[in-house]
Amino acid sequence: MALSAPSTKLDMLYRQPYFAGIPLPVVEVLADAMMLHEYHTGKVIFLEGDVSRGLYIVRRGRVRLYRSSFRGREVILRIVREGESFNEVPVFDEGANPVNAMAMDDTEIWIVPAGAIREQLQVCPELAMTVIQALCQRSRKLVAKVAETSLYPVTSRLAKVLLELPPERLSGGNRLSQEDLAAYLGTVREVLARSLRQLQRKGAIQVRRGHIVVLDEYILRSIALMLESE
Repeated sequence: MALSAPSTKLDMLYRQPYFAGIPLPVVEVLADAMMLHEYHTGKVIFLEGDVSRGLYIVRRGRVRLYRSSFRGREVILRIVREGESFNEVPVFDEGANPVNAMAMDDTEIWIVPAGAIREQLQVCPELAMTVIQALCQRSRKLVAKVAETSLYPVTSRLAKVLLELPPERLSGGNRLSQEDLAAYLGTVREVLARSLRQLQRKGAIQVRRGHIVVLDEYILRSIALMLESE
């Protein structure tokens, strides 16, 4: 459902690494093309393989980016929060969406049409260079994530995630489910449950009815630093 556009379009665009420092006239063209859409909790925003509509920027809420196997196993690649963008790759390579996207809350998303961005790339060399630099940074983060998944045991990766997540994402009505946490780590719930029990035995956390409370950050940090294969 399309919504009326508020006056924060330029601010939202300039917060994205792709448009940082770009001349105002170029960003104004993109802002004029932006449309705001609303997706209710659990609504699929797009599917892997679909034609890309453009660059998505979360104004409010959270979005889960994931891929699923033919057997139904899901891996969460990223959770996108307010102010962050996603689905950049098909905007620039003109391919299909590489992932699925679903609203985790009632969510508002700006969509910058892919065609508008490509047009400005043709007329603004500064934009092209900024996009290249931003994509390279994203590529480095992806390499780091792949290496982390390959080298760290699940318990170490879980400890790292528990240190990074705010307390409200671990305990309370808006917490991540254990299914989501397992998918984010690239594992299954049974393995996650074993890792949670291991951390609880070490005194790092307490788990009660799906709520996770961090008791000792020092223990979590020591476990997160364990570089050993499973």
